[in-house]
Amino acid sequence: MAQLQTPLHFDCLNPYPLLPEDSYSYEDAKNHSQAVDEWLGFEKIEPRSIEVGKSETQTWSHLSTQQFQTPYCEIRNILQKLSPKPKQTLVDLGCGYGRFAFVLNRHYPDLHFKGFEVDPYRVKRAQERFQFHHLKNAEILLTDISDPQFEIPNAEYYFIFDFGKNESIMAILEKLKIRARSSSFKVVGRGRATRHYIQELHPWLSQVNEPQHGTHYSIYKS
Repeated sequence: MAQLQTPLHFDCLNPYPLLPEDSYSYEDAKNHSQAVDEWLGFEKIEPRSIEVGKSETQTWSHLSTQQFQTPYCEIRNILQKLSPKPKQTLVDLGCGYGRFAFVLNRHYPDLHFKGFEVDPYRVKRAQERFQFHHLKNAEILLTDISDPQFEIPNAEYYFIFDFGKNESIMAILEKLKIRARSSSFKVVGRGRATRHYIQELHPWLSQVNEPQHGTHYSIYKS
């Protein structure tokens, strides 16, 4: 039976609550995340076009800032399902403003966060907030992950949201496939393209171990 949905209100004493995923609407989750952003010190950011590497452009003019970022409540649910251990590492490939880092700092402070983002403005703002809130074990790097020379670092967990063109997403998944030959890890795929390509083209992720499916994301194990 579905959980009765109730309004999701921001509480500065519990900014990243762990709630049943069907107990609130996605619109509530986005509104809650906007309140968290303001509390963290991120001013309202107008969507715009950005250069993604040498040959790609992403345009956010048709989206609000909240639509191209994962809600904080969803991040908390993802981490609860991952059950990370201290000293492990989570890599966010296309991390935006590094939301994972703030949730980790509060609830999993011994977990390492490494985020990669191509937009200099997002990286600068995130680094400022990381420093202001004294985040530990967290870094965000200005990096074009669609560059063929980009090397994915070792980690126990990888988060991939639809960050660019389909060709770039597929290239990242191919790099992870190579890495899986020598190490085991979990991949959180979010967005239609990422989940589609994992399901259709990467049975080493989607079929060897049973995935955990959420409404907007799936967790795969290599």
